[in-house]
Formats: sequence, structure tokens, C-alpha cells
Amino acid sequence: PDRRAAESLGRYYGFRSIGLRSDELLREPGLRLLYITSNHASHAGYAVAGLRRGLDVYVEKPVAVSYKQLLTLAAAQRAASGRLY
Repeated sequence: PDRRAAESLGRYYGFRSIGLRSDELLREPGLRLLYITSNHASHAGYAVAGLRRGLDVYVEKPVAVSYKQLLTLAAAQRAASGRLY
């Protein structure tokens, strides 16, 4: 991840913190919304992890880069209490 780009995005949108490692970010107490702006191929995996944690998840397009990723994400969305944007 590009730390400067993440920090710039965070300043612009007023994020309280940024995460450069997904495992650290997903353990953040009080996290309610996961905003995914990573490499396109990682969007679906991060979204699935966030949905499984009960988070609302916003994914920049594309949400998936393969049919398999899309099916996995759709299944996670159906089972989740959080919303997918």
C-alpha cells in the first residue's frame, strides 16, 4: 500500500485512521464501515472479511475481478448483517 496516498485520502474524507494491514484494520474497536480502495483484485476478499465481521462495506469498483470472487462476495452479502455498497 502507498501510505501517502492512504493518508491523503484519509485527510480528504476525515477518516480517524487508515489501515495498511487488513488484519489490523478489521480488529479496530468501534469500526462500523470499511471503505475499500485497494488493488482491484483484493476488493472482494476484503469485502467478504468485512461483511463476515458484521461491518457495512463500501467497495470502489470493481467489486470483483472474477466470477468466483463475485459468487463468494454475493454469498457473504446474503449472510451478512452489514450492508454492501
